[in-house]
Amino acid sequence: MTKTPTDHQPTRSVLGIPVTSDGYLDLGPLQAKADEKKRERVEEQKKYFDNVRQKSLKKYSEDQELFGKALQRMKEDNEARRNNEIAKAKAEAVNRINEEVERKHGVKSDKTKQLDNAWRDTLKGLI
Repeated sequence: MTKTPTDHQPTRSVLGIPVTSDGYLDLGPLQAKADEKKRERVEEQKKYFDNVRQKSLKKYSEDQELFGKALQRMKEDNEARRNNEIAKAKAEAVNRINEEVERKHGVKSDKTKQLDNAWRDTLKGLI
């Protein structure tokens, strides 16, 4: 059998893959398609991770804001307790000093006089 020359060179192989003029498989278009799919996957992953990162940053920011508010509240509570303790200590000190001065000098303060009168009126009502 003799081969008959053909002027027609096939452009596709049996599998549908393009071939070169020499009859070799032309992998260029396949590589381009594979590269494009890879770029698409990479882009999808990038979008996904950007979305996850944005959510994470938002949550971190909200947590930091909440933590800051909690710290501010603790600071305000501590300052209020401090001021209450100072006021209480001052009142106790003033009362001690007034009592000591009243005992030492035998002179009653207006507050003590009012308290004595209130007790006297209460006792009169009972008798």
